[in-house]
Parts: sequence; C-alpha cells; structure tokens
Amino acid sequence: MKQIIRVTILVLGLTALTATIAEANEIPETIAKDHVRIESAQGVGLNSIGLKVIQELAAAIPTVKSYFLLSWKNLIRNDELVVDSYNRIHHFGRWVNDKRDQGCQNTRAKILVRDSKVPVVFKSNSECTVESGQWNDPYTKTVLTDAVSEVQVDHLVPLKNAYISGAHAWDYQTRCLYANYLGSNYHLKPIDAPENMKKSDGTPARYMPANKEYRCTYIKNWLLVKMVWNLEMTHKEATAIKEIIAEENCNPQQFQITQGEITEQQKFFKNNLALCPKTPPTE
Repeated sequence: MKQIIRVTILVLGLTALTATIAEANEIPETIAKDHVRIESAQGVGLNSIGLKVIQELAAAIPTVKSYFLLSWKNLIRNDELVVDSYNRIHHFGRWVNDKRDQGCQNTRAKILVRDSKVPVVFKSNSECTVESGQWNDPYTKTVLTDAVSEVQVDHLVPLKNAYISGAHAWDYQTRCLYANYLGSNYHLKPIDAPENMKKSDGTPARYMPANKEYRCTYIKNWLLVKMVWNLEMTHKEATAIKEIIAEENCNPQQFQITQGEITEQQKFFKNNLALCPKTPPTE
C-alpha cells in the first residue's frame, strides 16, 4: 500500500479525514496542553490502515467531526526517559475526596459505586468505604464482588508510564487530577487485583488483557488517554499497538473520537482542577 497513515496522536497534529470531519489545521487543544513538553517527532507508518479505510470512515459519518486515533506521530525517545526519580505519592498524590460534594467518598469509592452492577454495600453507615458490590472485569471476563480483597482500580495508562510519557513536565495539580480523573468511564476501571498487579506500569508492548475479546477496546482506550492528555509513545509501544490491531482484526472504524467528546473532557478538566491541591502531600 503506497499511502500510509502517519501517526499524529501524541501532539495532536491530526490528519484530515475529509473537510466535513476535520481540517488539517484544526488541531484541538489537549486538556493538559499548557503542561506538556513537546519534543521533535518522526512519523511511524501504520501500513495495515490505508487511505481507503479513512475514506470509508468519512463516508460513514459525514456530519460528525471526528479524529482518527490510528494516526499519530511517535516521539523518539527511550522507554526509560531520564527524568527525576519517580515517586507515586510525591508526583500524583493519593485518592482525593472532593469537598464540593460534602461527602466522604474518595475517587476509588466513587469509581466502585459508579461501575457496580448492583447497589454497593459500605463498611459502615457513613458510606465512605465500599465493602462489596458486583463488578464485571473486562480484563479477565470475571465477576468481582469483594471490593477489599478482589478489586483494584486501574489507571488505564499507568501513572508511571504517564509520568515518563510527558506528565513529568506538568504541575502537581494536573498530575493529581490525572490520577483521580472521572471525566471518562475508561480512564479508571475496577479490575481483578492480581491482573492489575500483573499489568503494573506496562504498555501494550508488555501487557494486554487476558480477555482477548476486550483487546481492541483496550487499545482504543489507551490511545484515547494518550491523545486527550497529549502523552508520548515510544517506537516499541507504537509497534506493539500496530501488531495487536492486526492480530485481533480490530475494526478501524472504532478508533475515533469526536470533537464533542474532546470538548467535554476539556470542560471537565477546567471545572475539576481545583479538586486537587497545588502542592503534593507530605509523606
């Protein structure tokens, strides 16, 4: 295939699909734009996705402005970027409790309440800490009920990966919001605790969910987080994503985000930045 799609996701230099969907010079702001350090970039071809697919995608949604997630530029750097020593608490803080809602639930509790398929049971009448519920873990395709021993809340793009992929250049308040982000239903997910420990801070080059049926969605959501937060990817990471899309026969039409979705997340970011303090907690 002579024409290839150049990867542009990381700096949002997005390729135009058609004039009705996106103009080449219409580059939406990322919600963390002011905090991101942009380096020199070099395109990496995604040969399995061609111009024909883009044209078919454009024809299918002619009235909605969308951006194609399989078009990105790969910033050239090593996986282990040389930055200040990573410290989870110092750089991203802990789960926070939004004082504006006058409740006692922190972000973890809110995720568990949001995603449980049945009303949750709390540890006490204060309704601060979730004890049990029912969560369908898409990574393992299992049902979890014990919030204390079975469930961990996964940051889809792990905090350490986010840090070495651009978040090291953000201020603490932005990193804290990233760690507690409720602006989408894929950024934070309740999953099986051993599976989350297996994933650790791995990219798709090292970890993919055991449930093969979820892998295309997992890759799509990984790319969404990387795009919305303007985070870098490595050659190794981008190559693995390309190979997984081919291996799992993912439908390229699912890899898109509308301008409306981007705008909603920008609004959430601006409206919720005050959720986090401006300085990290003392350990």
